[in-house]
Amino acid sequence: MRTTRNALWTTLIASLVLVAACGQDDGGGSTATEGNDAGQEAGEFEDVTLEVYSWRPEDAEGYRAIFDQFEELHPGITVEFSPFSSTDYDQILQSALQSGSGPDIVQMRSYARGRQIADQGYLEPVGDLDGLGTFDDEYLDAVRGSDGEVYGVPLALNAAVTLYNVDVFDEHGVDVPTTWPELLDAAEEFESAGVTPVAQAGDAAYLLSLTHAALAPGAYGPDFIDQIRAGETDFTAPEFEASIQRMVDLEPYFPPNFVGISDDEARGMFAMGEAAMYINGDYRIAPLRELNPDLEMGIIPALPDSSSGEVKVSTWVDGAYAALADSENVEAARALLEFMSSQEFGQAFTEQFARTSPVPGTQAEDELIQSLIDLSDQGAVPTLFHIDLAGGQPDTKEEFENALQGMYVGAIDADEVIETVQTSAATWYEPFQQ
Repeated sequence: MRTTRNALWTTLIASLVLVAACGQDDGGGSTATEGNDAGQEAGEFEDVTLEVYSWRPEDAEGYRAIFDQFEELHPGITVEFSPFSSTDYDQILQSALQSGSGPDIVQMRSYARGRQIADQGYLEPVGDLDGLGTFDDEYLDAVRGSDGEVYGVPLALNAAVTLYNVDVFDEHGVDVPTTWPELLDAAEEFESAGVTPVAQAGDAAYLLSLTHAALAPGAYGPDFIDQIRAGETDFTAPEFEASIQRMVDLEPYFPPNFVGISDDEARGMFAMGEAAMYINGDYRIAPLRELNPDLEMGIIPALPDSSSGEVKVSTWVDGAYAALADSENVEAARALLEFMSSQEFGQAFTEQFARTSPVPGTQAEDELIQSLIDLSDQGAVPTLFHIDLAGGQPDTKEEFENALQGMYVGAIDADEVIETVQTSAATWYEPFQQ
């Protein structure tokens, strides 16, 4: 940390006039003592304090335990965790960067938003960290700049999933579906029994693209995404049309007037047993358990049309940690990032936060989280709209979300949703410019 906290807050108070939006928008590496890039081994740093910015105040206690492990390996380094409200974080970070009063390490957004900061020259390239050599290239793409360099250590993997209430399924004798037709049949059984089949919210349009992400891979799979990325097909293809049809087919099983329902309301319905299923990111598991500690949940992945197909789960990288290039403690910061790319950190992160780590080989004691890790290992599919189609001009992800909302209120039909996506992506998405 290069300035006093009082000086930083003076700068921030003067500059904060806008509230930034919160991003939602979903065989280990080396240990921290292997491969500190400046050739400094544990114990060679002396009286260094690293300040780490984050948008997760709720994680402070967990990170303290994790950073204690790092400090044992590097007795000369102290890590100071400085979290801010997620809604204020982007503005606070940008102000600190522009004023030169930033920390040593920042939690960076993944994909387009993180790339913007990297392209402005604020971040230290870290692609040579030993631990990153074990990461999947798809995950490293989330933290690349436009120059192709890696600028951060991916932190967490999000997954869009359908959660089901085990007790509600058992009470009504409904089998957990393994195909898409079976899921619709299960929804019909709950509807007939007077139970809301799916606690779906729709007042915020991004929730609808999350629902699509949870359902769509069963309709189009990774081959379709590869073809989109290669410019060999587009969104008028039957596979994408089938994914939109799933959104249409499931609508009768959402709550009445769900477009006016908030996610907090939908989450409460599911947690209290008033609904059988709930579609969202896996990061909602912890809040659901807080609402109802006795809630027993299972995960339904994206289901195939028939039993001969394979289940899939839609995933994306949720944030990363990056070192500021002009930090006075950049070598110590690189040592911390090396630790963050290690099996030790990945395991500690998973245990502390019940989240999935991108570090290969990480396992979870929590059975629900481990089931998600297993599903991701077997059939992870990149979340196309979150990864590829956000941040463009126009923002195709946002246009897709607004179109889905329009479809559900009867303003447009499914064909117009598809047309909206294709027209938007065709104006800027690079594979479509060939």
